[in-house]
Amino acid sequence: MVKPVFVRILINLYFILNRLMVYPIYLLKKHGWFLLAAIVAIIVLYQCSDEEEKAPATPVPNGVMQEKVTKKEDGNSAFASDLVPRMDEEQLAYYSKIYYWVMDNQATNETYTWEYHGNIRGAIIPGKPFKNNLGGTCRRFRERLKVGQVQQSLDGIACQKSDGGWCKLRKTAVPACNISSRGGGWFDGMTKGIKDLF
Repeated sequence: MVKPVFVRILINLYFILNRLMVYPIYLLKKHGWFLLAAIVAIIVLYQCSDEEEKAPATPVPNGVMQEKVTKKEDGNSAFASDLVPRMDEEQLAYYSKIYYWVMDNQATNETYTWEYHGNIRGAIIPGKPFKNNLGGTCRRFRERLKVGQVQQSLDGIACQKSDGGWCKLRKTAVPACNISSRGGGWFDGMTKGIKDLF
């Protein structure tokens, strides 16, 4: 007696589905430890790749009133205010952490903006790194910094110190940090402006 085609198709489907369900169980029994080790290795590698240094978080609590800017200055002027003494220790520590991170990690000509509890805020654009006379790493920078009600736009050069910090010079500063002229003009190759960040 010849089975109808439909019945044969159903029987074949049953065997295919049975193999699809049984075969993974067979593999798991035979190679379970290998599969488990592979899954653990993938998870560990994924976690390690995610551990690159991230930018510091910018704390800006909800409902914080930002002080309005009442005075804008050219930070490169000899008559500009020194904003550092206007920061308390906590603000200065945060600003230094941000500045060092940007100079160490931010891509050339990429703007990094930050804010700390609405009281101080800024934006930094680092230039292309170059070497000073002692072989240390230096970068040009453009910065806008607001502390309290005073906002400054400034530019300069910063060179990395042996302790990991950065020696920061404004354009009008007396030369220090062993700056060389090999870096070219002050902002050769810097393409992005900082004019309208705030």
